[in-house]
Amino acid sequence: MREESAAIGDMAARLFADLADPQEIVAGKEGWLETLWTAIEDAALDRAWVAEEQGGAGLDAVHCGAIAAASGGAALAAPLIETMVARHWASRAGLDLPDGPVGLAPSRLGDVARLADDGTLIGTLRDVPWSKGPLLVAAEQGDGSTTLCVVTPEDCRIREQPNLSDDPRVAVALDGVTPRSSAPTNASRLDVLATAAVLRAAQVGGALRWATDAVVDYAGKRQAFGRTISRFQAVQHLAARLAGEVCAVEVAARVALQAIDRGEGIMEAACAKVRADEAAEQGAQIAHQVFGAIGFTREHVLHRYTTRLGSWRDDYGAGPEWAILLGHAAAANGGAGYWNSLAGPDRLELEAGR
Repeated sequence: MREESAAIGDMAARLFADLADPQEIVAGKEGWLETLWTAIEDAALDRAWVAEEQGGAGLDAVHCGAIAAASGGAALAAPLIETMVARHWASRAGLDLPDGPVGLAPSRLGDVARLADDGTLIGTLRDVPWSKGPLLVAAEQGDGSTTLCVVTPEDCRIREQPNLSDDPRVAVALDGVTPRSSAPTNASRLDVLATAAVLRAAQVGGALRWATDAVVDYAGKRQAFGRTISRFQAVQHLAARLAGEVCAVEVAARVALQAIDRGEGIMEAACAKVRADEAAEQGAQIAHQVFGAIGFTREHVLHRYTTRLGSWRDDYGAGPEWAILLGHAAAANGGAGYWNSLAGPDRLELEAGR
């Protein structure tokens, strides 16, 4: 399993290195996104989490996590994670999606889209990673069930909300919108959010691994006081802390992805997103400490990673939001129940409404 994941991740990393090199993008290369997306579709990465009999690659969550990590290692500014998750849930519900990138909503734990009895959508969804093409919305109905609905930019009122890295983010007003298509699903809104959150956590791990390699490489070349800064104990300590953050995120994401493949995973996904958000903050700080002022310049490739690390913290539930859900679930279980959820067979049941 690990060897297969590594091979899939290496394949994706080579594709991203060839067509989405961060240095070239920072330098102003044009037309890269269209070329990259064509290659993504040719390699079926956008359909990686769709069964083979439905036209996908038939990969599991762990393998998709390797693709997500590779995209993080390239600081990918393309909606690959959103499209993978949207196509996964749509295919399981028997809902067809058109070719091309697909948006996924909601992006915040507290945002709810509701499907009214007359078949129209109600609600406002904030900070949605979406620019064009169809948007898959996990909408709740009055009986508590979830329906996956497809809308397009022409259907909605959209307000741009650019994020820290200038990647497309929008507020989507759905009041009175009739979906272009829809299908009921056994998954909950929280299930959809959790799968997107854990792949975002894997993406954070990939970006932090790149940052670790960049820090070690730079510290080994940068001279100060007659020697490379890598020989200073303070810099060595920073590099070790950064490597520790990478390992923590990768392990948390992998555990969550394995749980998702078992048909579970919301609790583990919450833990992974909380840990990834902490690591993204600490990792960005450490990288900029080592690089100094040069790393803050727009021309330097480091900012492309650290601004995305900051932006990805907010996507599909910020760490504090998931932590609150975990806290409520732990408190509701009582002392004995909480311990059994950590060391025994019991699980914390998270509720999105808490």
